[in-house]
Amino acid sequence: MFDLIVALILGYASISGLSTALEERKIERRRKYWLKTQAHVTESKVDIKYDEGKKYRAIIEYEFSVDGRHYTSKRVKIGGDMPFTKTSVEALVAAYPIGSSTPVYYDPDQPNLCSLEVTGPINYLVTLIISLMLMALAIQSALRLFKN
Repeated sequence: MFDLIVALILGYASISGLSTALEERKIERRRKYWLKTQAHVTESKVDIKYDEGKKYRAIIEYEFSVDGRHYTSKRVKIGGDMPFTKTSVEALVAAYPIGSSTPVYYDPDQPNLCSLEVTGPINYLVTLIISLMLMALAIQSALRLFKN
């Protein structure tokens, strides 16, 4: 019974990871065609969570329009790492004060796929490799079930 549960959990995790890797790859390939417009920052704050210690994250929400349609997003970065230390999160929030106007980059085919910052490459290969490793473990667990 334990092998079945392990196989199902690992199988689900690997399929979820593969889906994420494919989506990240799609974004990475399309990003060079993204356009830029102006966004209006509607929320900008530091959020603190107490889950196994203090964790900081920036909550930055903005809105913008493309071809007369209104979009809202909280995505700050695509590619690169999000800051997590108190100082770096406070600096990110300070860079996008409420009421400010800032450039936003968006996919012209899907404007809801957008970001305030488009930094380094998206490392979808790491997600893909981990997902494939999980899938191999899921298959190994499933094969053990059939042997017994």
